Amino acid sequence: MQDEFEVTAALPDYRSEIVRILKSDLNVSENREELLQYHENDIAVSLATLQEDERKRVYEALDVDILASILEYADDLGDYLEELGEEKKVEILSLVEPSAAIAYLEELDKEEGDSIIEVLPEEAREK
Repeated sequence: MQDEFEVTAALPDYRSEIVRILKSDLNVSENREELLQYHENDIAVSLATLQEDERKRVYEALDVDILASILEYADDLGDYLEELGEEKKVEILSLVEPSAAIAYLEELDKEEGDSIIEVLPEEAREK
């Protein structure tokens, strides 16, 4: 049991590293370069410890394909989607797994969900 603890304790703390990067004075392109060194799951876990303005630095630094991959790992996709502009939100919804998109849309009132579905690309709507 002690060996298991020693291995766990030796693992890097990616969340702290990612948070430190986003709290630094790096510009958008430097943030992107640094963030791309980490796995999407590590970034997703880090989002929960950030303030909204710090998360927006992530949204700004990364393209929609990468953001969609990250947000699929997030525990509450809906909270993060609400922080995005409508266009980026729709793009991400069209890229995430259909089950994740459906779960998010079911959280919305019917009118809002329908308006998002209307602007989704045809292929995403069909899924």
